[in-house]
Amino acid sequence: MDLATLLGLGLAVASLFISLIMEGGTLASLLNPSALVLIVGGTLGATMISFSMRDVTRLPSFLSQAIKGAEPDTRGIVEALVKCAELARKEGLMGLENKASTAPTPLMAHGLELAADAMDPEQVEMILSAEIAERQRQAKLGAEIMETAGGYSPTMGIIGTVMGLVHVLGNISNTEALAGAIAVAFLATFYGIAMANLLWLPLGGKLKQQAKQQKVTDEVVMEGILAIIQGTSPRLVRDKLETAAGLRAAPAVQKKAVLSGGEAVAERKA
Repeated sequence: MDLATLLGLGLAVASLFISLIMEGGTLASLLNPSALVLIVGGTLGATMISFSMRDVTRLPSFLSQAIKGAEPDTRGIVEALVKCAELARKEGLMGLENKASTAPTPLMAHGLELAADAMDPEQVEMILSAEIAERQRQAKLGAEIMETAGGYSPTMGIIGTVMGLVHVLGNISNTEALAGAIAVAFLATFYGIAMANLLWLPLGGKLKQQAKQQKVTDEVVMEGILAIIQGTSPRLVRDKLETAAGLRAAPAVQKKAVLSGGEAVAERKA
């Protein structure tokens, strides 16, 4: 599991229960199984209406992806591309064919196969760009499903509370139990808001962030493949890819840092 996800979820839930205990409440006071059934079932049902069955059945895999939060090994991918550039320099593009099977990502494997087939760089760019766009669409789909569920969840909570109040007010003759029954009715709203803001919306945001990171990595792969096809030197391939991946400061930033350091030294000497 991604450490930030684990710590964030633990901190949020712990803060919630600690505040409850500080107010003199008990964990038992937050239990309302019927409200929980309505919130979970109603939220999932409304979300299923909004998307196709094919998309909804992928929700477990989207949840797993968001919770695990595996970041792409951009540094390892850059190193693999540099080695491919060195191999292409020695053996030509045909030598890349065997490298495709050991490529760290499916996109890189496909790109190496296209390069080994001596395809035109423009065609390779078009094919890989289409593949990147589809990968982004799939990644954003998971975030969209979770954000939709996060929008429905509080509304289902309100529906549950209204249903509870209708039931309570329909039996208003027992005034002594009225306050407790109303409190239980409002648990539905609590469940809906808590699930939206502790589960659906944060995990949807996590998937969006993962999609951004994946896009950067995919574009680095595409740029590396195109550079290899064009016969770019391995050293230049490394420089370009490390800069594109944010693994090193851009030349202008480095120059500015050097100048700033020189000015600081001059001031100390003065």
